[in-house]
Amino acid sequence: KTNDPNLSFYKELSRDFIRKESINSLKDFFIFIKNKLSSIDDNSTEANIESLLKSIFEELSYSVEQQKGGQIEGVKSKVDILLFENDIDKVDFNKKLEEAKKIIPIFSTEGILLIAEVKHPVFSFDAKDKVKEAEDQLYRCLNQYQKHYGILSNGKVWSLYDKSKTLWRKKIY
Repeated sequence: KTNDPNLSFYKELSRDFIRKESINSLKDFFIFIKNKLSSIDDNSTEANIESLLKSIFEELSYSVEQQKGGQIEGVKSKVDILLFENDIDKVDFNKKLEEAKKIIPIFSTEGILLIAEVKHPVFSFDAKDKVKEAEDQLYRCLNQYQKHYGILSNGKVWSLYDKSKTLWRKKIY
């Protein structure tokens, strides 16, 4: 039992979200996720996890872009995954990126929904120093693309970050 004052609102949202005609699709999606997650083991690579996240986002009808390496805040790095609402936003982003390379180094990032930073499946979210390093990498990418939302994941653990809630360089989750 909960004392959450929004409980009735949450129930109403879930009723609106899960309609009778969509229950089978929702069940199929969770089976898809279960099967994908069960394929992760210690022999999986970071590329396997990127592929996993990409397939999950695409199953949810989002468009995904995997970036090549570059410099982010003076550090050699790459954004693992940029998530777009649709293919049109992704194509538009890539066109603007190519134009920006020819003219100026600043380009529009308005179509990007969030950025995902992918880690090896044995990455431990209990190792605070490694987590801080990974978070810093994600935050550099969020700053570069001027986005607020990011995901840090090793495939099994997904941490959602909201940079807009960061105060005085302290991360709030």
